[in-house]
Amino acid sequence: MLSRCNVADDLVFRGSAATLARDGPGSATYFAVYEYVKRRLTPPGESLSLPAVIMAGGLAGVAMWTLVFPVDTVKSALQASATPTSLPAVIKTLYARGGIGAFFPGLWPALARSFPANAATFLGVEVARKGLDTLF
Repeated sequence: MLSRCNVADDLVFRGSAATLARDGPGSATYFAVYEYVKRRLTPPGESLSLPAVIMAGGLAGVAMWTLVFPVDTVKSALQASATPTSLPAVIKTLYARGGIGAFFPGLWPALARSFPANAATFLGVEVARKGLDTLF
């Protein structure tokens, strides 16, 4: 029974380090780009505009996914492996299959989805924040 738990634990936690490697820099980039673009598009003393929120949110998502896409590809390959493997082995295999391009499969569709999804996310955040500020 103990060996089954170890195998199950390996499957559950496989790729956790790669997920952390993706999410740390990805989240930092995401929020930093959002705040930077939002502030650049909002003149001092004026209210935050709908176009500024949409543009800042969309660009934040695009920046984040552009940065972390190779890490996400490695993480996904590591998690999908039918046999236990290591991070260096996954990187070597991906590179052998297609060079640098192998780390960016589906980047353009992901970015096309990312812009509207993250624009909508930040629009929801800003509307909710404004509503809560009014309420409280």
